[in-house]
Amino acid sequence: SATRPRSHCRGLPRAHALIAEVCHAPTLFRRIPGPGAVRRHFKKPFPYAVLYVDEPDSVLVLAVAPFKRRPGYWRHRLKR
Repeated sequence: SATRPRSHCRGLPRAHALIAEVCHAPTLFRRIPGPGAVRRHFKKPFPYAVLYVDEPDSVLVLAVAPFKRRPGYWRHRLKR
């Protein structure tokens, strides 16, 4: 119905909260193996992780990636 949020929109406040935490302390979260200086932040039970690069003057969010999707699907976004 028009008054209920769509299922894919229910997680937006949680995703925004994770991104705010990343922006506040970008070096706090763990780097992941592979090319680029990609870091990951997540909190259970939210089934998504924020994948980002800490740049000198900003944070570049590459993906808010579901844990069930194939790993690394977002890596092409590193090439600019």
